[in-house]
Amino acid sequence: MEHSIRNKCFIFGFILCVFCCLPGNLFPQTAKLDRLRIEFQNIKGAKDSIWVDLCNSLSWEYHTINLDSAVYFAKEAQKQAENIGYKVGMARAYNLLGLVASLRNDEDSQERWNNMGLPLAEMSEDSFVKAVIYNDLANIYASRNENAKALNFYHNALRYTTKNDDVGTIITVGNIALLHSSMGNFDLAKSYLDQNIQKIANTKDPYVKCVAYLSKADYYYAIQALDSTILYCQKAFDIAKKTENFLIEVQCLNFLAKASKDQGHYEHSYEYLEQAIKLSDQKGYKYLNSDITYSLGKLYLAEKDFDNVIRLMNSAIEKLDPSSSNHLNYLKDYYGLLAIAYAGMEHYNDAYFFQTKEEEIKDSLYTLAQGQKVTELEIQYELEKKEIENSLLRSRQIHDSMRVKYHRTLNWAMFIFLSLTFVIVCLVWVSLKQKQRFAEQLQIEVSQKTADLQLKNEELEGFAHIVSHDLKEPLRNIISFVNLIERRFEDLNKEELATYFSFIKKSSNQLYNLVEDVLQFSKLGKVTTAFSLIDTAKIIKEAEKVLQPKIEEKNANITTQGIQPIHCSEAMLFLIFKNLLDNGITYNRSETPQVNISYELKNSQHCFMLSDNGIGIPAEFKEKVFKMFFRLHNRNEFEGTGLGLAIVKKLVDQLKGEIYLESEKSGTTFFIKLPIQDEATTI
Repeated sequence: MEHSIRNKCFIFGFILCVFCCLPGNLFPQTAKLDRLRIEFQNIKGAKDSIWVDLCNSLSWEYHTINLDSAVYFAKEAQKQAENIGYKVGMARAYNLLGLVASLRNDEDSQERWNNMGLPLAEMSEDSFVKAVIYNDLANIYASRNENAKALNFYHNALRYTTKNDDVGTIITVGNIALLHSSMGNFDLAKSYLDQNIQKIANTKDPYVKCVAYLSKADYYYAIQALDSTILYCQKAFDIAKKTENFLIEVQCLNFLAKASKDQGHYEHSYEYLEQAIKLSDQKGYKYLNSDITYSLGKLYLAEKDFDNVIRLMNSAIEKLDPSSSNHLNYLKDYYGLLAIAYAGMEHYNDAYFFQTKEEEIKDSLYTLAQGQKVTELEIQYELEKKEIENSLLRSRQIHDSMRVKYHRTLNWAMFIFLSLTFVIVCLVWVSLKQKQRFAEQLQIEVSQKTADLQLKNEELEGFAHIVSHDLKEPLRNIISFVNLIERRFEDLNKEELATYFSFIKKSSNQLYNLVEDVLQFSKLGKVTTAFSLIDTAKIIKEAEKVLQPKIEEKNANITTQGIQPIHCSEAMLFLIFKNLLDNGITYNRSETPQVNISYELKNSQHCFMLSDNGIGIPAEFKEKVFKMFFRLHNRNEFEGTGLGLAIVKKLVDQLKGEIYLESEKSGTTFFIKLPIQDEATTI
């Protein structure tokens, strides 16, 4: 929960700064809102693009005052923009609806609105709106720890930020710094923050300075420099207070409370939280009270004030809105605090009751998430099926149109038959050739669509298998050992209890890895194929950094040879190297696993070879290892989910490349061949 609060502060700060680069940002929000309302009344009758832009501006101003009003103006802008075909206005309206969804803790709706706005923004060639939407989507992926995807979207935002747009540059570079900070890359984060120093000093926009200070505060909090954290957070708070940005005030107070608590200054933390709750109630930010209440509960818990924890949590549970998309998440957190508080008071029956309630909600959330993923797959399948049907229908329409054209030509040829017989024969011959070529092309398209449909069916069957079998296995293990501990709890010694918990932890990790790999595989179709000149050696190093715990555990050694920069998709190449390195280290009995990556340019192709000294792959399984969930060994012998090589194969196919392997008993070599991209088309 505390991590999510920090992420929300960072995300809101970004959105605020980007949009406040609009005219009039030097005035307090109330004065600016009055001016916009007057303009709106004056041009209310002319619902053109100017009226749409004004509605969007009003929606933005209202988002810190009244969310219902913000939604009203955004939807008005959306409807009128659709009527007049104003793509920029539609994209901006969708983005603002996504902003309101984020303030209401509805991340799914936030992502959906921004994804609806992105293609419209790209069609309009409006750099500002594209940069904003790319940043907002990147913030969503960063909050989910999808760091590679988030980084790619941040760089897309930078690409669309205009040369003179210091505000957009400051915000985007600051967000990249915060992403690296959350990943533990503190030196890299600091280098990005240092890039902004001069621009921040030169800007006259107080909102930009406000968010810049929040970015610094977040960085210093990550490295636990709490005095510096409080210093910069206080500066941001002073700016927000002066410019009447009450939303940022509340977030700064919550941040100050968290930093003060970590310093052990509980009395200051109480003061900040009480101010935050009071301001939130006064200004109607009810959606922020859940996070603030949770922070206050943890503060009471730190001082072992269990009575106040119980009072506060029970009151918060009564106030929760069951229709809220985050209702179950907050309820789970509140039950967790109640369980700890009752345990601290030695009321173990009550503690057990609330802990059980917390676990039930966790199970419900997990079940909902799995159901949602299966539903998404089914919807995706149906959409693609419809697309195939529509494609066939369009092909038939084209065919019919060509037939009509052919008959008209033939009738005209018959009319002048006596004088143009030779011409008629030529026209008939050409027409027949066109018809033949069209039929052949249609057959090829049908075959391709059928093959794609079969592949989707195989993937759906694979996901059904993982839900019905692989996910149940670790769940059964966990349930069995929990029941065993429950029955024999009083008779178990510490050594036996530790053994049982180790089995539970192993099964939990297995279940977690299965879910993560399934989610990653299901999203591969959405991985961007935007090409650019990338530093391949740097991508390999980033993959090594992600796998560092396993490399150290296995005492593995990764070497490279002849690696060169290439034009490719950065995110897709990262996933290919990461999964192949993981495979070479995991399926290896050597005391020192070795993986060597080499490169050469051959026959106008990028050729990568990844060789390991692992257990090898028998010849009869060279093709099957790239299938979903195919495993040569059971999980007790080697970890893994059976999806790593399937992910690699799918990514290489999307890059229009080729992958195959050669293997002996002492090792395996994977060969990846990627076509050379035209540099002019990939920038």
